[in-house]
Amino acid sequence: MQTLSIDLSELDLSSSVSGDYIVIKNGTGTKEDREDSVNLEYTHLLSSPSSDSSIRVYIVSVSAGAYRKPISTNANELIYVLGGKVNYLLKKDKVLLEKGDLLYFDGSIPHGVSNEFDEQATMLKIYFLH
Repeated sequence: MQTLSIDLSELDLSSSVSGDYIVIKNGTGTKEDREDSVNLEYTHLLSSPSSDSSIRVYIVSVSAGAYRKPISTNANELIYVLGGKVNYLLKKDKVLLEKGDLLYFDGSIPHGVSNEFDEQATMLKIYFLH
């Protein structure tokens, strides 16, 4: 198991929410490089911190053949598969997720992702930091 060795102060957790609502247009967002996620592309869409928690929203593209070894985070995580297929590794379980599937779990348990299929997969990923 690997834990993310990122100090939370390094992340931009400033809120991108102001006013009564927010619209995020297709193609907008900020790509983030992550050393632990080769062949995974994270596009940050939204952050909304509060006094005791924070939410981070991403689109994650998982290339065919990609594998990220299990890690742990300090967040509950929600995954919604927008297209393609991935295998999510939760502890010792391998869970197949296909387009339209949703997965919610405690990120402190070891978890990883692999795409053993012929096409790229795309997921909506939401971190509920605590």
